[in-house]
Amino acid sequence: MTRADPSSDGKAKAFIRFQGVSKRFGSFKVLKDIHLTIQSGERIIVFGPSGSGKSTLIRCVNGLEDYQDGVITVGGVPVSRALGTVPQIRRKVGMVFQHFNLFPHMTALENCMVGPVARSVTEKEARNRALEFLSRVRMTDHAAKYPNELSGGQQQRVAIARALCLQPQVMLFDEPTSALDPEMVGEVLNVMNELADTGITMICVTHEMSFARRIADRMIFMEGGKILYDEPPEVIFSRRGEGRLVEFFEHVADRGL
Repeated sequence: MTRADPSSDGKAKAFIRFQGVSKRFGSFKVLKDIHLTIQSGERIIVFGPSGSGKSTLIRCVNGLEDYQDGVITVGGVPVSRALGTVPQIRRKVGMVFQHFNLFPHMTALENCMVGPVARSVTEKEARNRALEFLSRVRMTDHAAKYPNELSGGQQQRVAIARALCLQPQVMLFDEPTSALDPEMVGEVLNVMNELADTGITMICVTHEMSFARRIADRMIFMEGGKILYDEPPEVIFSRRGEGRLVEFFEHVADRGL
């Protein structure tokens, strides 16, 4: 399936909005007055130094982290534990973590089935859906294996399939290759690249700049809890010798750029 440009027909709509969002851990402010709009179908890369608030930003989208000020909406629905909307939000938003988080006592197939079954999908439909998405990430031959029988790259591909089995409108990726051996990174990025072409809304925290350059509609650079740059990749890479980007790109110069 070929992905359409979300702005090509002039009908793209804002799907995720941050309006004056701040987040604190105790007295430490990890997000500072974030304003951000993401259109349906956009592919967003979030990058920056450690401790800049990148992971917290995306974890606030599906309610894994609470925020104290401002409003986040997904599809027009506020992300709010107080209003009880988090379960509704999580029906729209899938997430893939750094460390896979597969259930160790379940096979790859069972890991992919458990979410849909919990949402009242029949076991037969859940199984068919699981096999469909395991096939998409090229893991059908490993469906009967347990996580400890899979490589890190294979486990992450199962984690992606598991998230897709819930048929989300948005996929969040929190440094999905950071826990992988270097030789396994490519296989996961290839799957994500194929997923990006389907038109799903994607927000990915990553330091894989070659991947970012290839798939991103916009790249968001964060530091100190603030968004310093929000530009298309061609602009970001043309400015890599300017300001705060200089030091960052010096540290990622070995990532195929």
